[in-house]
Amino acid sequence: MNDKIECSKHVIKYITNHIHLQSIFYMAAMISVVIVASQFRYTTKWNKKQLTIKMLYELKDSLKLHFDFLHKTFKYRDLTEPISCKTIHKAMGEFLEDEARTEEDCKASEIVNISGRKFVYHSEDNEDGKNIKLKLGHFLNDLEAFATAVNDGTFDEKQSKRLMRGIIVRAYKYFKPYVIHLRGDHKEVSQLAYKELFMLGEKWSE
Repeated sequence: MNDKIECSKHVIKYITNHIHLQSIFYMAAMISVVIVASQFRYTTKWNKKQLTIKMLYELKDSLKLHFDFLHKTFKYRDLTEPISCKTIHKAMGEFLEDEARTEEDCKASEIVNISGRKFVYHSEDNEDGKNIKLKLGHFLNDLEAFATAVNDGTFDEKQSKRLMRGIIVRAYKYFKPYVIHLRGDHKEVSQLAYKELFMLGEKWSE
């Protein structure tokens, strides 16, 4: 009987030790998982910050050119209110009816249709109307690409906001009427044009 009791004690001790070792093993495994996850999050966050800084450094020269163009064309640095579509159109060209001109006054190839109205781009020097439209599009497209990367988490939002908030909010505010006009009156423009820029501009305006 004593031998059986002693044997049972050994079995219980073995099982207890085994369970204890398993618990330690699982605990160690869980700690390792938490440490690896934390390191991954830290590394990912660090990589996002580095990617954001690198992108902004590469965008710096383009932004300078954009702002030089915008200020020359629309006095961008002095603005306090959104730019009207009329002002933008006037910089690019003219609607024939506004200038009391007819289609006979222009070459057919020069006339474009905007919302059912005949429009002719300026064609003087290097800053002609089509060039202004193209440069404005490049500016908004660059900001749309940046906003997309922030919104989908590719870039670190905290770092991005610290460095780009003013630029995004101003562009959203000053060109909002123009983008709404593009969406509504230009059939070739998607209803979702500059959606990411609008989303980020509205968010960072709060």
